[in-house]
Amino acid sequence: MAAIWRKPEDAETCYRCSGTLTKETTELASFKYGKIQSYVQTSVCACSTCKYVCANEGNISQIKKQAPGCQFQINDWGAVPKIISPVTEPKKHDFQWPSTYTLETLKPGNKSDGDRFGLESPLHKLGYKITDSNRTKRWTILENEALPKLGLRKSS
Repeated sequence: MAAIWRKPEDAETCYRCSGTLTKETTELASFKYGKIQSYVQTSVCACSTCKYVCANEGNISQIKKQAPGCQFQINDWGAVPKIISPVTEPKKHDFQWPSTYTLETLKPGNKSDGDRFGLESPLHKLGYKITDSNRTKRWTILENEALPKLGLRKSS
């Protein structure tokens, strides 16, 4: 059993359904850090109709002495219960991460592109390079070499 209600000393019937309360022995779960630690055997009053379990203040103090340092789900008589739910372990996912291993290639690039990245562009063949040249040199190559030989469309 996970929860128990704190019964007033003078209560003879269940607050919920007015059923008769009878003495029973049951096991009550004790919690520590949100997980069930053990079960404590104790004498309680149980409703014969709705099966709610309750105990008076004397029984509750005995329950707490049996498992010191643990918490119990003890609700006030007639109140909506605050439920201590056991902490569940996180699910382990079945997702398999892809490997980072790959074979080393001698020629970088994509073979499906037909090695077009390995070829020199028409502008590069005429001497137009971004690295190791200044803006004036690149402009001169475009004006004097690329436009007359390649035309505006291919040199842009």
